Formats: sequence, C-alpha cells, structure tokens
Amino acid sequence: MKCLACSGVSPEGSRVCQYCGSKDFAGQIPSASASSSVSADAPVLQSAPATAAAEAVYVGQAKTDNPSQSIPRIKALPPNGFRWLPFFFSVSYLSGYGNMKEANRTIRILLSGFIVAWIFVFIGQRELAGLVVIATFIFQIYYCFLVATRVDALVKRDMGFNWPTAIGYAFLYAILSAILTNRL
Repeated sequence: MKCLACSGVSPEGSRVCQYCGSKDFAGQIPSASASSSVSADAPVLQSAPATAAAEAVYVGQAKTDNPSQSIPRIKALPPNGFRWLPFFFSVSYLSGYGNMKEANRTIRILLSGFIVAWIFVFIGQRELAGLVVIATFIFQIYYCFLVATRVDALVKRDMGFNWPTAIGYAFLYAILSAILTNRL
C-alpha cells in the first residue's frame, strides 16, 4: 500500500505506514460497515474496490512529487547513522539500489537552484544569481546529509547494487550539472 504522506510502500494490510506512521494510504475508500449509525432495515452500501480513478483522486490530494514537500518527507523517515557514500554520491547510491523515483527527485532538487540562478542571469541580475548559486551549494550539502542519514529507509539492499544504472545516473547528473553551471 502506498502512503500519501511519504510515498513509502508498506506491506498490504498495514494500518500505518512503516516509514512515517501516517494512516493515509492511496486507494483507501471508507467502507459502509465503518459507520455505526446504520439501521438493520436500511440497505447496506458495499464499498467499491479501489479503482485507478479513485486512487488518482486520493493521490491528487497530496502532491508528494512536489520538491517543496521533499525535505519534510525525508525528515519524517526514521534516521540511521551517517553514511559517507550516499552523502557524496546520493543520486548514484539511490539509483544503484533501485530507488529510481527518489534518484530522479534528488536530481531535480539538487539542480533546481541553478535553474533559478539562470533566470536571474537572463533578467540581468548577475550578483543575485551568484548568491543563488552559493545558497544552492549550501542546500545541496544539507539535502545530501538528510539522504545520508535516512538512507536505510530509502533503499532496500536485499536486491544488490546495480552498477550500470548507478553509473548511468551519475553521468546524467554530471552532464546536467555541467550544462546548468556552465558560465554561471
């Protein structure tokens, strides 16, 4: 079952999310038997199984892919000890252990500040763009620290490490960084 608060996937039948403790899962539709004010004469409505349309309604209520929700979502995960590899190579580490969604989200978050800096360059505010770049580097350190201290909840190591995927994501991240930071 997919949690609406943190996008974590808990085992089927779970009552709370194993990552953040939330009780909101995608596709849950309240059943008619949950209400205690149903009389014996009244027709009982059967709850429909969760359809793709119903799940889309529930997922649409909580936009977990929104970059502004990523830090609270990661901070809600249970912390582990600090790990060096995910700190320095967070995109490769996440993608190598199969969490492509989090790796893509991390690329977008880590590079979004450079896009904002380019907007300031285009409107002629180079000094402000420089400050945005400095703030982006500080933010990148903070975000990578969050990933490094909560990586046990973000990846499952039982499948092994996929080197080609990790190297591919490392090259993708390096190319996008080079394009966005060129002449900033």
